[in-house]
Amino acid sequence: MSIGWGPLYTHSVIKGVWLAWPLLRQLRWTDGNLARTRTQLLYFLFWHEEQSAVGAPDASAAHLTHLWPLFSAWDDGAGRRQCQALSPCEVFFSRNEPMRRAWAPLFAIARHDQPAPGVTRTSLLWNAVTWLREEADRRTEFHLGPLLSVTANDRERRVAIGNGLFGFARSANAGWRAFWLDFPAKAATDSRTATTP
Repeated sequence: MSIGWGPLYTHSVIKGVWLAWPLLRQLRWTDGNLARTRTQLLYFLFWHEEQSAVGAPDASAAHLTHLWPLFSAWDDGAGRRQCQALSPCEVFFSRNEPMRRAWAPLFAIARHDQPAPGVTRTSLLWNAVTWLREEADRRTEFHLGPLLSVTANDRERRVAIGNGLFGFARSANAGWRAFWLDFPAKAATDSRTATTP
C-alpha cells in the first residue's frame, strides 16, 4: 500500500517511509531476525542505521552513522566500536568491504577502535601518533611515529628513541637501565583493520 502527497510525502508499507524525499527518508524493515531502521538526510549527508534482534528487546542494538564527509562511527552492540574522521568513502561503499579497506585509511586523520571491551587503539594523522590500551594485560603504548615510543605493562616499562636506537627500560625486579640498538620484536598482526561492517 502506498500513500503520497508528492513531492513532499510518500508512505509505503512494503518499503518504509519517505518524508520530503530527497530531504528526509526513513526505512523500516525486517531482515531475517533483525529489525532495521535507516534514516537518511539529503540521501548521504547524514545516514544512520540501527539493527536490533526481533525477539530480544533487551539486547543491545547495533548502530552505524555517517556524517559525510566528516565522520563515520559504528557499534556492533557486542563491544566492538569504531569511529573515524574524515570519512568521505564509507557511506558510498557500505557493501563493498575491499573498497573500504583500501580507501578508508587514506582519509583517517583520526581513528578510534575498540575491537573488544577493555582494548582500545586511537591514532592521529595516519598513525603518526598512536595510543594503545589493554586493560586485561595492564598494557599501554604510546608511539610518536618512529621517534618516540613509551610502553608499560606489569613486568616492565620502556622509553625508546628511534624505535629502539637508544632509551631506558625498567623491569619488575631491576631499576632503570639505558640501552641502545635494542629493537623490540614485532608481534605478528593481522594486516586487515577493523572497518565498518
